[in-house]
Amino acid sequence: MLKRDIKILNISKGLVFSITYEMSDNYLTTLLLIHSNNSSIEFEQRSLKNPYDIHGFNVTWMLCDELVDIGILVEDYESFNVRYVITPLGLQIINKIKKL
Repeated sequence: MLKRDIKILNISKGLVFSITYEMSDNYLTTLLLIHSNNSSIEFEQRSLKNPYDIHGFNVTWMLCDELVDIGILVEDYESFNVRYVITPLGLQIINKIKKL
C-alpha cells in the first residue's frame, strides 16, 4: 500500500509544498530488485494472464505502473517489450536505503 501525505508550508518567499510517500515493503523490494537488474525490468506485454516480468523476479507490471505514477520509475517507450527504468529520484531512494 502506498500512502501519500501533502504538506503546504507558508514561507516568506511563497508557498512551499512537500509530498511524502510511505511505501510498503513490496514497493521497496520491487525497487531493489529492479536496481539489481541493471536498473530496468521488462515484461512481454501488459497481460492480466501473465502480469510478471520476464526475468523471474515475480514483479508485476501493475506495481511498476504505480511506481511510475509517483516518479520512481519511467516507462521506456522505445523498447520492444514493456520496459521500466529507475529514475534519478528512484536512485536517490536506493542511495538513502544503502546508508541505513
